[in-house]
Amino acid sequence: YKQVSCGKPSMWDEGEPRASHSASWESFYGMQLLSYVDPDTAWSAYRGLMSLVDEDGMLGGESLPSENAHTAWILYQNKADKEALKEIYPALKRHLTWRFNNPRWILNSHDNPYEKDYDFCSNFMMDVDFAIKICEEIGETADVAYWEDLQSQMYENIKTWFYRDDRSAPYQCYYTNDGSLSSGAQAWVVKSLW
Repeated sequence: YKQVSCGKPSMWDEGEPRASHSASWESFYGMQLLSYVDPDTAWSAYRGLMSLVDEDGMLGGESLPSENAHTAWILYQNKADKEALKEIYPALKRHLTWRFNNPRWILNSHDNPYEKDYDFCSNFMMDVDFAIKICEEIGETADVAYWEDLQSQMYENIKTWFYRDDRSAPYQCYYTNDGSLSSGAQAWVVKSLW
């Protein structure tokens, strides 16, 4: 497979070990942009990165907010390869399901299973919109209800985890083990609100 490395590939190597210079965020955006001028290479890079999603749905390396289904949809808009959509859908479904259960940042020793991150939750919500479009396009219409249910659950989680009755600004991180909150990076919270 081709690879689309993130912005500083010579300095960044925290992706899935078999494609360490490909990020699960920046590289997906790079694939989207590349698809406007070289859709075949973009599809190859996307297939390659998605081939690394394991059976549990995790894509190794730094865990960043989901941009997977959106990327597939952009690639499809620029080259309508329905077979490619069908091919990647099982990995996409595994990964988005994993992301629903793990809406958090993971990098090296930072791997707190109790942490829930607003930015990851909001990106999940948006990415599922594109997963639904993909399902409809490839005839996996039975999965639409599955995605809508996860999206509804995540919406309830967002309201419960990140907002408080005192009308304070939403928090970035919520910890399910003890109910604590962290204001974190407010730029990410604002992005999530937008």
